[in-house]
Amino acid sequence: MELLICDLDRTLVFRCGFETLYFKQVEQLGLQPQKAQACWESSHGVPLFKQLTSMGISAQDAAHFCAQLFEDCLLLPTQALPGAKELLTAAGARGIPVCVSSGSGQALLEQALHSSGLNPLVDLVLGSEPDFLKGPEHMNKIKARFHLPNRAPFMHSCMIGDGVNDMQIARSHGVGEIVGVLFNSLPGADSSQLQAAGADWVAADLLEARQKLFA
Repeated sequence: MELLICDLDRTLVFRCGFETLYFKQVEQLGLQPQKAQACWESSHGVPLFKQLTSMGISAQDAAHFCAQLFEDCLLLPTQALPGAKELLTAAGARGIPVCVSSGSGQALLEQALHSSGLNPLVDLVLGSEPDFLKGPEHMNKIKARFHLPNRAPFMHSCMIGDGVNDMQIARSHGVGEIVGVLFNSLPGADSSQLQAAGADWVAADLLEARQKLFA
């Protein structure tokens, strides 16, 4: 493996209260919380900005809402999920750069990595802003940052995420090993959905992912 790319929320960290705050504030946009929740639960790994615009919110209103929500979330407690530090430490010990590509805003992403103690273990931190979203834009940035070849740049990389969109991003960019991760305590995509979206295999948690990737 030459490069490890990880999603953040519900993959490496859990931010307590984020979803509750989002569903409470989304009514400001004229959206029903139930509609927003249904979109959220089916769109893990999709930047919140894209979720909102897909529901008919203008780009300007979605950008303003995301900026305010992410600022409000800076004070929410964030903790590393079990196995996160072990996984990233194992990659670092082998000289494998670690990238985090997240649908959270840049400032919120950096705060989450700092408060969870994962920041020293990450080489490149990419948050989503309206003009720089998780997906092709992030993958192009990763390619440029690590001087990957133009042909099959991610052939020797691994991507880990909890959402269907994470798997689809990895598959569409030719990532060599695509790993879904599940936590029984967190709702989201199940193993069959992740595999259908492109996962090569699915781990029950990050400890299992580390064991299989770095045994």
